[in-house]
Amino acid sequence: LFGGCTKDQVVDVYDKAVQSIGKLSLTPDLFLEGEREYGDDKYVGTYFAKYTDFDGMECLFGGTVLEREYGNELTINCYLEITQGQAHIYSRNGEKKEILLTETGEFAEIVNILSGSNYLCIQGENFSGSLEVEIE
Repeated sequence: LFGGCTKDQVVDVYDKAVQSIGKLSLTPDLFLEGEREYGDDKYVGTYFAKYTDFDGMECLFGGTVLEREYGNELTINCYLEITQGQAHIYSRNGEKKEILLTETGEFAEIVNILSGSNYLCIQGENFSGSLEVEIE
């Protein structure tokens, strides 16, 4: 199948296939409650939304990659305001989920993404409020 290919060529083909699969995990713009703008890739950008009685989950930024073209360090800034219900902002690396915010407040941190799947998501239950995200 990969006859005549160098190791680097095989890894590159594999990485591109993994990236394509990862794109399927982001919530499409059409189904988002707010407005998302990507930066250099789908790991960075801005998002703003106002939610009313939101029940569900949105994956806002991220993807699946062995090594990110623009480096693995990201600066995440987000502000969550909850006026009703529950919401939490979390990052997901593979099966590992890390809660960043569960109440009205701010989160600001520099993070290093790992090889594999990395996403920033919001989960809401009868959630009304707003969310602002900037990732650089």
